Amino acid sequence: MNLLLLKQELSQLHHNFGESELAYLALTSKADIPIRDRLAFQLQKRLSADRQNLLCARDWRDIDISIMKDFTNPSTLIICKSGYTVDESAANASMQGFYPRKLLSDMQKAKELGQSNTNLLGVLFYTHLNKPVDTKLKYIVKYDNAINRAFAVEKEQQIASQAVASVTNFWANHKIQNESGIIPAGVCWDIRVDIHFWVVSL
Repeated sequence: MNLLLLKQELSQLHHNFGESELAYLALTSKADIPIRDRLAFQLQKRLSADRQNLLCARDWRDIDISIMKDFTNPSTLIICKSGYTVDESAANASMQGFYPRKLLSDMQKAKELGQSNTNLLGVLFYTHLNKPVDTKLKYIVKYDNAINRAFAVEKEQQIASQAVASVTNFWANHKIQNESGIIPAGVCWDIRVDIHFWVVSL
């Protein structure tokens, strides 16, 4: 598994969710858990079909996704983290760069579990909404305060472009190889949701 292959898997993953399912899950919880679980099963199906004596494990030694050879040797370790595009907004300045830093920190820790030939990949997911959260959805949509705080001072496209620029610059400044894409999550409660993602390698 490498950057491009993982990007391809993620770019097609929305086909494995029902209509509006991922939008609902991303609005009511952090997106990395449902995406991780669906991704792990897709990888397991692919590995079973390839018959290369590999399997895909979830939460092996607290690693989100591990591709194992001969049941014990980690071939690839994948760490997942998720936040929101509004986390890179000036309206939420205390959160800027938090999730990219956290992902790199967790990947460094995961190095100790791998071997010299183990691939170490990380995925950062940022949930993006096309509008602020209606007051009637308070306590239903997660992190509505931070979302609405950003929308009070910026338009949707500004929020998205600022997040993309901020995260892209973070990887560049740390000389981290990466690939990016967007998972269309659908519409729930009249809110369109996209999941921006970055796959990184150490």
